[in-house]
Amino acid sequence: MRIRRLAVENWRGLTHSLEDLAPGLNLISGPNQSGKSRLVQALRFALFESTSGQSAHKKALETWGTAPGKPRVAVDFELGETDWQLEKIYLDRVCTTRLRNSNATLDGEDAESRLAELL
Repeated sequence: MRIRRLAVENWRGLTHSLEDLAPGLNLISGPNQSGKSRLVQALRFALFESTSGQSAHKKALETWGTAPGKPRVAVDFELGETDWQLEKIYLDRVCTTRLRNSNATLDGEDAESRLAELL
């Protein structure tokens, strides 16, 4: 799998995008409290955590002290010969996952199931 782009909004106070990630190793650096760990957490959630449910570890993603916005993560990746776009919005009332490639768009639990198969 090659990750091409990672974008987060309202992710524990972070809104940021990493565009055009290079093949191989990419280095994320910055001072303490700048969001490096939050980006890695968002990537882990995108790939391995369903958007359904409102457990405590998901509620901890909310941004405090600002206008409410749902934590959102988007990942563009290449797997085999196929380019995929994944978007997840957490703490919504329904499973808010969308997985797309050039041939199909899957939403909700169908998208979560297909992502699990791919990984």
